[in-house]
Parts: sequence; C-alpha cells; structure tokens
Amino acid sequence: MLDILNCQLYSGYYEYPRWDVPLTKGKHEPIVSMTTWQQVQYRLSKRAKVPVRSDIRLDFPLRGFVLCHFFGNPLTSCWSKGRKEKYPYYICHRKDCDAYGKSIKRDVLEGEFEDILQTSFRRKETLATIEHVMLDTWQNKCNELADYRGGLEGQRSNIERKIDVFIYRIADTDSTVLVVKDEKQIMDLEQQRIVIDEKIKRCSTANVDSEKAVKTAHFSLPFKLSRDFNTGKSCLVRPRGLEPPPA
Repeated sequence: MLDILNCQLYSGYYEYPRWDVPLTKGKHEPIVSMTTWQQVQYRLSKRAKVPVRSDIRLDFPLRGFVLCHFFGNPLTSCWSKGRKEKYPYYICHRKDCDAYGKSIKRDVLEGEFEDILQTSFRRKETLATIEHVMLDTWQNKCNELADYRGGLEGQRSNIERKIDVFIYRIADTDSTVLVVKDEKQIMDLEQQRIVIDEKIKRCSTANVDSEKAVKTAHFSLPFKLSRDFNTGKSCLVRPRGLEPPPA
C-alpha cells in the first residue's frame, strides 16, 4: 500500500535521480494532482492522525450555525443516552459561559428556527435582501480570488528566479557536491512550481454576470418557497379553499 501512495508516477510526473532523469511531465493521464500527491507524502512523513468525530453528521444541521445567547459562540451537539434510547441535544461547551453544559432539545431549537424562517419569508423584502447579500458575497469572493491568484503568480515568479540562480551556480562551479545539492534544490522548486500552476489553473476567473446568475440561481427549498409565495407562482396545494363552495 505504501508503494502505491509513494508512487509519483500517479501524479502525472516522474523522476529518477540515479539515471539523472529530472522531474518530467509524463504523457499519461494522471490519477491524482501533484498537490494531492504532495499532501499524501506530508501525511505519511508526519503520520498525522485525524480524529474521527462520530457526532458530526446530518443529525444536527444547525451545529456550528446557532450561537449561544450569552457569548455568541457556536453551539455543539451530542446524543444523550437514556434508559431505552438516545436523545439529541444542542449544547454550549464554553466553560466560562453561564449556559455551559446546559442542553437544548434538538426538536425545540430546530422548531424555533423554523418559526423564524416562516416569519421572515412572509415579508416581501426578504428575498430582495437575500439577493443583495448574495451579490455582495459574489463580488467579495471574486476579489478574493483575484488577490489569491495574484499571490500565486508572485510565488511562481519567485520560484522561477530561484531556479535561475541555482542553474547559474551549477554552470559556474566545478564541485560535484555543490552540483548535486543544487540539482536537488531545483527539483524541489520544480515540484513547488507544478503545485502552484495547478492552483492557478483552478482559479478560473468568473466571466458570468453576477446579477443574472443570482436571478436564475437554483435556490434551496426554503428560499424557493419564499419566492413562490411572494410572486404567486407556488404549485403547492393551497391550505384553504379545497372544499366546494356552499350551494
């Protein structure tokens, strides 16, 4: 298994220093990216163990989103074992909080949250506010993406300058030891450049009209219901008026 995880060939690149074969891009289709392969190597070298959390699941959809009344820290969740069955609760784990260790039944908290949603969706301006927030968020994300891409391109330029420095050093020295050392540095920098190139490739610029995207977006069920109720386009059965009119 370790031989498979350590095989660089799966990343689409190969090298073989014993035969003076530098890091080279293969003609085969990679199974994983170079970024993923390097992350695997880091995990293997550190033997990192990620703790498994059995209580993080779809059983508690509001976990981390609902805040404690006193300090505003996110509530966690747990299953409490009773005599015959387990019971779901949201709970505050901040030790200096007055609500520390106090639990709220899942049905109670999620029921109150549903009431808030229903109250909000009765207002016509709710959807307009949501769209405004989405547009602001879209623009902020685009700006962050542009800054992130610019930072990556700066890192790539810096790596290329370092590679040039090592190449000049190799050409000007007669020391075999220094040549081997510098070649190793160049191979490491080449791997870093490949990873950065992969990240830059994933930073595709958004060429979509953000306002149009928001207007035509597929909303989740709560927002879709809100829009349908406010525009009279709901296809749901009406709560009243099913019985025939009196004669």
